[in-house]
Amino acid sequence: MRVLSGRWNEVSGYEAVEALKKDVELAEQRLASLRAQQNEALQAHRKAVAQRSETQRTLNDLLSRKSSWSSSDLASYTALLQSEHSESAMEKEAGDKYEVAERQRERAWDDVVRKTLERFHEEWRWSERGRTLGNWVSAGVVGLNVVLFITAILIAKPPTRRA
Repeated sequence: MRVLSGRWNEVSGYEAVEALKKDVELAEQRLASLRAQQNEALQAHRKAVAQRSETQRTLNDLLSRKSSWSSSDLASYTALLQSEHSESAMEKEAGDKYEVAERQRERAWDDVVRKTLERFHEEWRWSERGRTLGNWVSAGVVGLNVVLFITAILIAKPPTRRA
């Protein structure tokens, strides 16, 4: 039965629909993977922002009491400035990575939508081919019945009329 079903799918063109179904599944898997990457990039960006905010808060605390700085406060201020500078670069890099991940996810979503539409269109075409074939078969059966009816009238009825 499975062989017959596979052969029918081959003859009817349903294999194209099956291939498109697999394409949609692969596109959905890719989208899920890219969503996970986007979430990771978002978490990294949030972490970088939080770290930089903490450093800036500490810097502001130091600056608020600038008039009473000790030598350790000056060293701490210098280290915090360097740290804030590197954290700023890390925040920008994390933001850029997030934007790239978001664009990739959007392209993957568009790909899923496009492939899903292709699949449904191909299924519709396959269904229409089946419906059209069914109409032609029905018309053929009606035509055969008409021919058989006329043949029966012409062949069977004349002998009964003669008798």
